[in-house]
Amino acid sequence: MNERGTAVLTHVLGILTLFVGPLVVYLAFRKKAGPWLRDHLDESVNYNILALIAFVALIIIAVLLGSSAFSLWVALLAVFIVVAKVVLEVVAAIKAGRGKPFHFPLDIKMIR
Repeated sequence: MNERGTAVLTHVLGILTLFVGPLVVYLAFRKKAGPWLRDHLDESVNYNILALIAFVALIIIAVLLGSSAFSLWVALLAVFIVVAKVVLEVVAAIKAGRGKPFHFPLDIKMIR
């Protein structure tokens, strides 16, 4: 598989498997990947971990708040995180397929 295909795969797996698929691809290709592919692998793993942490934290907060209006807003924000994650992963996969770089917004580098 070429670098473009590997980059697209890691973003598509991010949609389907949260961070597990991108992490497996990252671990399999990180040593032999060029700088462009390495950037896509890093971005996908980091963003998927961050999105999962944000989603779980918001759901916990919503549950702890009980049945209040604020709890509903927090739960809706959690749903928005999931929708934004899927949309951004699709955009990243398209950019990767075209051979262009992509950087997720609000990304914290946990894996380098």
